[in-house]
Amino acid sequence: MYSWPVMVACFVVLVNYRLSGFRSLHRFLQNHPALAEACGLPAGQVPSDRTFSRRFQRLDGILLEATAQLLRRLTSRKVLRWVLTAIDGTPLVAKGRRPWGKLPDPRTSDKEATWGFSTTKGWFWGYKLHVLVAVRQVILPVAWVVTLAHRQEVTQLLPVVRQARTACGKRKGRMREVAGDMGYDSTDHYRQLAEWNIRLTTLINRRRGGPLSRLQRKRQRYVRTPHGRGVMKRRADVERFFSQDKGVFQLDPLPVIGRARVSTYVSLVLVTYLIGVTYNGLARRPPRALKSLVA
Repeated sequence: MYSWPVMVACFVVLVNYRLSGFRSLHRFLQNHPALAEACGLPAGQVPSDRTFSRRFQRLDGILLEATAQLLRRLTSRKVLRWVLTAIDGTPLVAKGRRPWGKLPDPRTSDKEATWGFSTTKGWFWGYKLHVLVAVRQVILPVAWVVTLAHRQEVTQLLPVVRQARTACGKRKGRMREVAGDMGYDSTDHYRQLAEWNIRLTTLINRRRGGPLSRLQRKRQRYVRTPHGRGVMKRRADVERFFSQDKGVFQLDPLPVIGRARVSTYVSLVLVTYLIGVTYNGLARRPPRALKSLVA
């Protein structure tokens, strides 16, 4: 009865208005008929919370296609440039109570989460968001993955870059550079990205010990050049993106529980971010002026 564009519009309302769940979304749309009509819902016909829940569980494929369309539009309008990207991970604290010990206990709200460590949060119970952002002209997320909190960033570099290459396709302005912190330092990563004609630039992780490989020495020399130093400075853009995304949307702590729902919700937030930037571009507003679009 309800088409996917209508349901996606309703879920964007969920994210924009920081609603706590599907019951809240149902009540909110009932109390705001003009907004429900703007989503494409027939007059007086707001889906039940169970309908929202069922559709949410099948949302991933729709969000993947929506992301591809938005990235293509932003690229064609020259808002998004793929030439320089940066990658990093950020902690996402799980909803509700955390366990007292190493494993979930009956009081734990999200039993699928795990313990992880962050330099900013210390030990936390939850998940990690790994994002590759394009930093020219506007800071934009182009690929991401959600993992359990204990997964290290180094394990997610190739999956995220592979996802971005699929979205970028064979465009003229293809990916050329990926900047990351020393956690991504790996000879295998340098070699694989080189096969994709992408240069990975990181600091060398001396804590791993052992002699440096030829590729590591080459990267070490490049980081010392003026261009290499300029590339490394753009790593801070990922932190700026995380700060804005968490400040505007309800991401930390998360409003949903369970790894599948968390992954879908995070993708919904990032798609909403891209929608906001696209709208601002069409309205000739500052691209990242999102707070004025969100309740």
